[in-house]
Amino acid sequence: MNFRKPRKIIKRFLKQGLKPRELALCLALTIYISVFPILGTITALLTFVMLQLRLNLPLAISVSYLLTPVQLLCMIPFLRIGETIYGVDPYPLDIDQLQASFSEGILEMLSLFSGRMLLAILGWLIVATPICLILYVILFKLAKIRKRNKLREERKSFNLKNN
Repeated sequence: MNFRKPRKIIKRFLKQGLKPRELALCLALTIYISVFPILGTITALLTFVMLQLRLNLPLAISVSYLLTPVQLLCMIPFLRIGETIYGVDPYPLDIDQLQASFSEGILEMLSLFSGRMLLAILGWLIVATPICLILYVILFKLAKIRKRNKLREERKSFNLKNN
């Protein structure tokens, strides 16, 4: 059996999107999407965005899994920001109520929390969007500096070999 073609495809897929601009965009968007306040949507959103922009999907999925605790920590603050901006009274969130809604089924939970999920998304958009833009600029600058230093080292080692 010939494994060269699948191996070539996988190798190209892993190396995709590793130029400084693409790498910075991949990481910034991954962080942005990975803190989206709706559980169970991150992988689908990341896959769609990374494939559309031809960025490095394996890197994005790996980083998103590492950021799962951050996503969980940000959900309530995003909800509170959305409630504040929209002028809604804060919803009392206690463990007993959450467990009861989960035990009653997904439809009950969605009907109970769908409006609050939209408020959390609003909070996410307001907080995470500017952070993503700033992060992209910083990561792009760092990637350019890293590439420049790597080229200098390669030139230096090439000159040492030729002398």
